[in-house]
Amino acid sequence: MSPQVSYRVEKEVLLCFIIGERAEAATLDYWQQILDRCQQEGLKKLQITVALTGRFSPVVGVDQYQKIIDLLKTRDYKYSLIDLNQESAGGSQVGCHMAASQGVDIAYFEKENEALDWLISEASQYTHFELISA
Repeated sequence: MSPQVSYRVEKEVLLCFIIGERAEAATLDYWQQILDRCQQEGLKKLQITVALTGRFSPVVGVDQYQKIIDLLKTRDYKYSLIDLNQESAGGSQVGCHMAASQGVDIAYFEKENEALDWLISEASQYTHFELISA
């Protein structure tokens, strides 16, 4: 099943839930759809929960993450990411660190409630990374 995204708004945050099979060809399309939906809703905070099967190889993953980062950098938004697939969660964490190092306000979480709390707080990704590395 190709990736599908569902949405809901809670506490001025666009909550996105992505399900299906991980597919290189579809990745940028659904990320663009998410950003467009956020703009339509007039929101600047996104929580993305990924429940995709499979994972990218490390080389493909880094390439995909950089393409997504280039897209995210075009918006002044705050992002949280949760990957429910243990097989791909490590790669998603790497992608978040790559994005944060390039100025994207993003953080990786294992729990949706913690991600939402962080999004509605005034903290930035730098605060989150300091807390998890301490």
